Amino acid sequence: MEQFDFEFENRIQKELLIKLINDDNLLLKEFLKEIKPLDFDNYDSNFYIKCILNRLTALNLDGELDILYEETDNLEERIEFLDCLGNEDVNFYFDDEE
Repeated sequence: MEQFDFEFENRIQKELLIKLINDDNLLLKEFLKEIKPLDFDNYDSNFYIKCILNRLTALNLDGELDILYEETDNLEERIEFLDCLGNEDVNFYFDDEE
């Protein structure tokens, strides 16, 4: 029986992350810089990437996120900004016609 390990799908996610970071025609970077980062404990960068790529790993931070959200002013506004990420109705590219 062949075991499915999501290796190829994980590689796609990593390639897309690299594309987003290096895309000069993307307003996403500026949008993200407008959102103040939460003060998570200092973890290794690879742990953060693993959390982005793996939902089960991200669950290790759910308690910490709850605490940080309790301390966050304008939480509703922050969540509205976060909801723009991955929303197909939001465009983060510069308009070439401007």
